[in-house]
Amino acid sequence: MKGLVFINNGFIKCAAAAVKTLPCDVSGNSKRIIEKYIGLAEKGVKLAAFPELCITGYSCGDFYRQSLLLKQARQAAEEICKATSEYECVLVAGCPVELKGKLYNTALVMYKGRILGIVPKSHLPEYNEFDEIRYFAAPPTEVWEINFANQKTFFGTDIIFTCENLPSFTFAVEICEDATVPVPPSVGHSRNGANIIVNIAASSEAAGKSETRRKMLSAHSSRIYAGYIYACTGEGESSSVCTFSGNSFIFENGVLLAESKPFEYIDCITEIDCERIISQRRSFNTYTNSFDDYMLSPFSMTVTETALTRPVSPYPFIPRKNADERWREILDIQSYALKKRLETAHAKPLLNVSGGLDSTLALIVCLETMKLMGKSPSDVICITSPGPGTTGRTKNNAKTIITGLGATYREISIKDSVIRHLKSIGHDTVSKDLTFENAQARERTQIAMDIANMENALMVGTGDMSELALGFTTYGGDHMTMYSVNAGVPKSIIKYIIRYYADNYTSGKVKRALYDICETPVSPELLPSSDGKPAQKTEEIIGPYAIHDFILFYIVKYGFSPLKIYRLAKTAFGGIYPEDVLKSTFITFYKRFIPQQYKRSSGPDSPKIGSVSVTPQNGWKAPSDVSNRLWEAEVSEISSN
Repeated sequence: MKGLVFINNGFIKCAAAAVKTLPCDVSGNSKRIIEKYIGLAEKGVKLAAFPELCITGYSCGDFYRQSLLLKQARQAAEEICKATSEYECVLVAGCPVELKGKLYNTALVMYKGRILGIVPKSHLPEYNEFDEIRYFAAPPTEVWEINFANQKTFFGTDIIFTCENLPSFTFAVEICEDATVPVPPSVGHSRNGANIIVNIAASSEAAGKSETRRKMLSAHSSRIYAGYIYACTGEGESSSVCTFSGNSFIFENGVLLAESKPFEYIDCITEIDCERIISQRRSFNTYTNSFDDYMLSPFSMTVTETALTRPVSPYPFIPRKNADERWREILDIQSYALKKRLETAHAKPLLNVSGGLDSTLALIVCLETMKLMGKSPSDVICITSPGPGTTGRTKNNAKTIITGLGATYREISIKDSVIRHLKSIGHDTVSKDLTFENAQARERTQIAMDIANMENALMVGTGDMSELALGFTTYGGDHMTMYSVNAGVPKSIIKYIIRYYADNYTSGKVKRALYDICETPVSPELLPSSDGKPAQKTEEIIGPYAIHDFILFYIVKYGFSPLKIYRLAKTAFGGIYPEDVLKSTFITFYKRFIPQQYKRSSGPDSPKIGSVSVTPQNGWKAPSDVSNRLWEAEVSEISSN
């Protein structure tokens, strides 16, 4: 976008390189490594990982004891290191290194013609196909300063490589089986500040092994809150005793960002979000820092914009797979929470049902709760309170689902009572202003509260998390309830839950009504309409809820700045919403989110549904009078470009 450059959002473009390596073909291997490295660097890659022992080939056997092979490896390391001098891309490549009379299986970390460090393999397999312990020594317990390839460098496992002018770009290295032991070296690396772990590997292929490898590395990446690059050797290695498939991965906190499937032999290239990693480490007490005696190896890199290729879902609250299981899980959380509250209060549920998304979901939750309690659906008291803006579509849908699902239906018009109230406070009853709208919401709440008293019922709130985030509720109206079952559910997923329920638990007229509710434009229906259609459409007023929920997810879960969230949103919503809609929705969100905290602070109890919550009982905690100046300033930068 012209005038707005994203250069320091913590994204590091990384690669797990697929390169053909032939055992003992050192000159050919080094040539192919250099060619591949240059190609990756020209694509904007800043950290390129090549497989274990790729300079000599992994499957060399007793040739590792040949001085000629080791001499050629040292010379090749010098050539590869020189090749990095023209590019701002760190190269990590496997090489045997002879030192103090011992041979080590190592990773060379090279950048701008320098060897930043040499990391030896910690855990040498004794009984695998190649019996590494036959050739290589265990690493020293401390970091040495050594001479290798005609320059001084560090040698040891406890080295963290840090980019001085991109502070979030820190990484460390482990090699293949290092990741499989009970406490891998990367546990210490991450606890001492490494945001990315590079694993250069030579893991042979076997039936079912790829899935095991993927699950193990995903879980490990999640456990240490880190980006994880796994570059595995593939084409060209000896097949005398096994086959190498080049199965490589890039993970971020357990999420698979890129994969080279077995025998694809393609590069994995994507961007790891180091700021996201840091944010998650800040947020979880299960992640603890350590202050071990690590060596820091610094380097500098020009700060430039990184083009994003990583997938960014426009709907972060919608699971990528097994969606029906998630919707059922959400209903269970809501229903069991409401069951506990009703049992404690010795009450039955009562709610306002408008024929909109939120009240429909709340009704479903109440009915599911009655099943859990072994009670009749007729114990759910549903009130419809048509007013000046109520349309026939929503009114009819509300009646259809209430009666069709067996709940108790009560219709109480608020038209006359609202007019009487407006007259009593000196309103002209003609101006369709905020007072005219809010009086209706408060009248509905008063009716529901009073009938709840009469019926020994508990008024169940219907407002959702997105409305709470924006403060798009009437204080003392729909904002007020006795228990809020939807406060942890974002607007953008409610229609999916309703459709799931319709498909699995209803039929006929009820199912059709539920589907129609999902297709009805979101509206408070507080202004009169002459054509039977809602005079207000919420998303035309405040912008698409999908965008609001996207912003909400990243501001609450990760604490990202408006500029970074906007960058992600441009990638996620490209082709879905025009840029002017995106900008105006960002302006609306940040204009409302912080100043409307007072409504959230005084809200009723509600169950936590997911990892993002805006209620102070189980999620977002903030003062109601905090300054919005910092966020408004950055949003203005977005809107002015």
